[in-house]
Amino acid sequence: MEKGRFVGMCGDGTNDCGALKVAHIGLALSDAEASVVAPFTSKKKVIGDVVKLIAEGRCALDTSFVAFKYMMLYPMIQLMSALILLNSYSILGDFQYLYTDIWLTLPLAVFMTWTEPKDKLSGRKPTASLFHPRILSSLFFQILFNVGTIFAINFWLHKEPWFVANKVTPHDITIESTIQW
Repeated sequence: MEKGRFVGMCGDGTNDCGALKVAHIGLALSDAEASVVAPFTSKKKVIGDVVKLIAEGRCALDTSFVAFKYMMLYPMIQLMSALILLNSYSILGDFQYLYTDIWLTLPLAVFMTWTEPKDKLSGRKPTASLFHPRILSSLFFQILFNVGTIFAINFWLHKEPWFVANKVTPHDITIESTIQW
């Protein structure tokens, strides 16, 4: 640990409780006091669970990054869609936002986080920072792709002969009060 390396410790807890507690990844192979001290405890009490623990950890980290990217992309894309609609003096209704959030976004977010680790552990470790260039470039290019697609569809839509643009201008809109005091 003094050399800046990540340390994993696996033991039965008889004389290695301190090492299990201090290590970055401590895996206890017994039900004795080591299972209380170590962050992780093996149910089967086999050394092969170390590989499963690393695979689960990498899977959890990757899933967290994917969920973060999804939760960042969704409002950005929704904002761009709303701005394009506002340019045409149109807005989405409450039911349309509710439909999008409940029936499209929520199931995708739930199913995305149900991923399981691969059977074989990859030699490449995942990034450990949300601000890694790979994460940020992925977000940037996804936003660019989605916004570009929205603009392309909007451009194509305006070229169709059956499309009728909204001719309302801000000066045509009047707000009448229906509240009686």
